[in-house]
Amino acid sequence: MVDKPSHDKECHRKQSMSPSRRRFLLSTGAIGAAGLAGCASNSGGDGGGAGVAPEDIDLSEINPDGPIGAGPTGAEPQSPSTLDMSDEQIQSARDEDITVSVVFQYLQSDWVRLVRRGLQTQFVNLEVDVEGVYGVDFDAAQQVDLLETLASKSDQLDAVIVYPVDPDASVEPIRQLRADGVEVIIITNTPPDLVHGEDFAGMVTVDNYGLGLVAGRLLREMVGEGKVGMIEQEPQLYVIDERERAVREVLSEAEGIEMVSNSFNEASETFDLTQNLLTANPDTAGLWSPWASPPANEAVSAISDSGRDDFIHVTVDLNQQQAAIMAEQGVTKGIGVGGPFVIGENLVKMTAHAILGNETPPYVGIGARAVIRPNLLEMYEDVLREDPPESVTEHFE
Repeated sequence: MVDKPSHDKECHRKQSMSPSRRRFLLSTGAIGAAGLAGCASNSGGDGGGAGVAPEDIDLSEINPDGPIGAGPTGAEPQSPSTLDMSDEQIQSARDEDITVSVVFQYLQSDWVRLVRRGLQTQFVNLEVDVEGVYGVDFDAAQQVDLLETLASKSDQLDAVIVYPVDPDASVEPIRQLRADGVEVIIITNTPPDLVHGEDFAGMVTVDNYGLGLVAGRLLREMVGEGKVGMIEQEPQLYVIDERERAVREVLSEAEGIEMVSNSFNEASETFDLTQNLLTANPDTAGLWSPWASPPANEAVSAISDSGRDDFIHVTVDLNQQQAAIMAEQGVTKGIGVGGPFVIGENLVKMTAHAILGNETPPYVGIGARAVIRPNLLEMYEDVLREDPPESVTEHFE
């Protein structure tokens, strides 16, 4: 193997500093900005510079200390430990012969698949019967009709776990369920007009602001300086709005970073939007997409078609495709993750507490964490609750 020139060694030394150390030396003049910008980052794209390589990221400066973002009604997040159940409570829940229905916004995503696995674990543990699991493809009218149908057979249900698509349209059918004696437990998107303790028992979700914070910090550190793209979702949705808000706050406060964006109405538009963004801004060094499947998968395909192997892509939510790209040192360099499996578990625990008449918090939040290649295998097992496939592990042998 040929030794690197001394200039490259010096660049690596500068880039491998922790982010705070690097910024401190820049601010004091101990390292000139021009000196850092002249180093070739092994993770940067055209127009970017002075970025930190993924293996040199200090995750203690990336990960927030627990959930920090408020819920859609302004409620502060409570720890999942508030829903822990004693052996006596578990047996009491089993004795209740609980029957629930689950209404998701969408079924064809890895996030929903993992939430469902967490739900099923606790359904089995607490011996809960499931009337049905539904998806409405983000169709608010379809969801309203479904909730009204469930309310009409409330004598067969104890609870409905629901992800409201339209916070306004879902208020009345949720109130009707409660009027008919059905407990309502919300996934992620609490309608602001609902009153905790009267209209619903509580909400469980990941800290979506934290997810955006993690993703924004990763992108900022790895790009260093230059133009950064954002793929945003046009329909207003608390989950995505919180992520976008955090990413924008991080990047707008970073010196030397310029933001450009495109927005989709349908996630399937992400490929074309990404290509359009890169065509209009060929000097873009990095890109954020709002969740893994399909937006991140589509964005990566568009980046690949553009021939930008030097690009930095950061997203939210871990799936097998993005993990494989990260493992083979492709363009996805960082991912913000919560715990969808843990969300599912705690939704059922909250359901049981509500039916037992126990006090439940308005918002239980699951903290956000960063995934980069050095911790990918560990985080894959922790988040997805399964062993990484060969498409991931083969790149670590």
